[in-house]
Amino acid sequence: MEDVSFKLEVFEGPLDLLLHLISQNKVSLDDIPISLILDQYLAYLEAMSSLNMEVTSEFIVMAAQLILLKSKMLLPVPEDPEEDPRAELARRLAEYKLIKGVAAELTAEQKRVGLLFTKQPEPLPEQEYAYSHSGEELLRAFTALFDRDAAPTPPEIPPVFRELVGKESESIAAAAKRVLTLLRHTRMTLTDILVSSGDRRGAVVTFIALLELCRESKLEFDDDGFWSPKTEVLEG
Repeated sequence: MEDVSFKLEVFEGPLDLLLHLISQNKVSLDDIPISLILDQYLAYLEAMSSLNMEVTSEFIVMAAQLILLKSKMLLPVPEDPEEDPRAELARRLAEYKLIKGVAAELTAEQKRVGLLFTKQPEPLPEQEYAYSHSGEELLRAFTALFDRDAAPTPPEIPPVFRELVGKESESIAAAAKRVLTLLRHTRMTLTDILVSSGDRRGAVVTFIALLELCRESKLEFDDDGFWSPKTEVLEG
């Protein structure tokens, strides 16, 4: 018998050990060499005993089943053979292999999910937006963001350098201050305010600043869609 070396790792059961031996010998479940696998299986149990490792009853039961299969394989093949004696063992091993693979995938998924953190929802401030806008006005403002002709054309910069040498974004606080300064001298529509920002990125910052000013009740607009600071802001 060929010598077999084991790491003597702890297998989860006799089927786990058999799958290990079948994989190690590179044989198919459809044609298990019972004699070879039995010899290696018994060698493993003997190694476990010599190291005072507990050999549970299920390992011993499987050894007996393998010995029975070996004896059946030694009998003459009848003219009308019944099902291969190894078929039932092959089915059990195939089922166990499938379950073991699924368990490994679930374990990996559990570890992956364990690295995720989901922020709990927070209640929104109990403040309602006090203004309303028509669909036409919002559409004009949105269109202005993508209207290249509405804003001054910046110097042409190669695309690969645009993000590297582009001007620094205006802060929301600075945009709010700029908007209040503009509106102190003249009334403007939402579209005009956004266009005055100069480019798309500035228009986005300006729009957020407008929302903050509205939330703080510092702006108002009339029925014609013109925006202006509230009286108390002008006096301040």
